[in-house]
Amino acid sequence: MRSGGRMVTAPKSATNTHRGLTQAIDLTDWRAAMQSIETCSVAGCERPTRGNYAWCSAHYQRVKRTGNPGPAAVRTLIRQAACSVDGCRDRHYSKGYCQKHHARLKRYGNPTYAPGRPVFCCSIEGCRNTVKSQGRMCPRHRYAYETYGDAMYKRPRNSVARFWEQVEPGGFCWYWTGSITDEGYGYYWLEGATRPVHQVAFEALLGVPVPKGMHVDHLCLTRNCVNPDHLEVVTPAENSRRANRHKIARAAERNALPCRNDPRRNRG
Repeated sequence: MRSGGRMVTAPKSATNTHRGLTQAIDLTDWRAAMQSIETCSVAGCERPTRGNYAWCSAHYQRVKRTGNPGPAAVRTLIRQAACSVDGCRDRHYSKGYCQKHHARLKRYGNPTYAPGRPVFCCSIEGCRNTVKSQGRMCPRHRYAYETYGDAMYKRPRNSVARFWEQVEPGGFCWYWTGSITDEGYGYYWLEGATRPVHQVAFEALLGVPVPKGMHVDHLCLTRNCVNPDHLEVVTPAENSRRANRHKIARAAERNALPCRNDPRRNRG
């Protein structure tokens, strides 16, 4: 607020209010006070310094980010440069260091200091996998111990032994508990190919390969059954006739039911 060549300002105090006292300062004294303020040390910059630093706010932020108060071109070169630590090729992050060494500088005061921590190996003899504490097992051996009860157990890969691990024998049918298609047939990856599980079971137990061009039919009408007593090798035509005959029989059975709400009408 100006009044006849004089600037009127309110003093900065806890008792100052919108109705409080005012202090009159001559404009000449104000200009002299402004001239006594130190300017930025960067050549060509006449902005006042920031606090106790030798730069203005803009150049101080440049120093804080890049370590150099120079122009934007110099700042770009610094950003594209690598870390100043010997052997480190990471991109420059701040103050001449990459992000990793800059974090160490802030935390420990030394960009090359790396606090060491003890390294423990798996408790299983011969295993060199590292763990967080002494006496523990690595994830592979811990999974084998929790799943199979033996930390040294190695699950067979793509073998007939692994195939029977996914079979649940029942009173009548042997049900396949592994992967199943949308149609209800099980499949298994064996010897580099995906094969139907009822064919794998037929060949594994009977020791007879399925002839080329022949199908294995389910006599029990359970598509995920692998009981060899319920499997029979037939021609594709015979397999289609049996499937159609079963469909017709199920449709006739549903139509013979007196009530539409009977749950047996919704089968198959």
